Amino acid sequence: MWDSLIAREWATAALAAWILLGVQAKGPRPADDGGRRLEIPAGRAIQVDGILASHEWDDAATVEIPVNPDSTIRVLCKHDTSSLYVAFVNLHQRDQRLFPEVLVNSRDLKESSWGSGQWWLHASHNLCEGNGAFNVYQRNGVFQCSHTKEGWTANNPPSQDGGEVEFQISFSKLQLEPRHGTTFGIAFDVTDATGNKMQLWRFWPANARLETPSTWGVASLK
Repeated sequence: MWDSLIAREWATAALAAWILLGVQAKGPRPADDGGRRLEIPAGRAIQVDGILASHEWDDAATVEIPVNPDSTIRVLCKHDTSSLYVAFVNLHQRDQRLFPEVLVNSRDLKESSWGSGQWWLHASHNLCEGNGAFNVYQRNGVFQCSHTKEGWTANNPPSQDGGEVEFQISFSKLQLEPRHGTTFGIAFDVTDATGNKMQLWRFWPANARLETPSTWGVASLK
């Protein structure tokens, strides 16, 4: 009888452990979802001048874009009630200047092809943008970039050292509600903008692809 009681206790403990493991397996995924999730905190507005003033970005979230084995670009991100703010730090890599791009998907996060509401925002010596398309430098032979764009800005041309570029992007342009819990697709990339087959591209998330919005990260406003 004693052996039977011990056996029942062991069986009960084993069942409880199995149930607990099952509950844990079905619970929420890790917050970063394999390095693809970004919680964007609320913070103070910035001055878009390419100068990261003291404490100006202390309230921002940070992700990194590895470029070379010994160099990394930091991307800072925060928001207020009207705008999304992004800064790229350390863009001057060795003997090359890299140019930053912000990709925002306000549509279905599972969509693999581009459509209206998916934004490509590029900052170099001009500002270039595409709504539902990327690499929109020309259209019907007409240059599409300029020093100013409606609804967003970035310091251009970049500072002489090419080190930092700051963006301010209005939520109204992106057609997003600037409230806690708003979720949308996001990715950041840098490129040397050579336009040839050897053109350099580096992304956050690391496995993101410019042409495939479903590979981008998932942002949520805090």
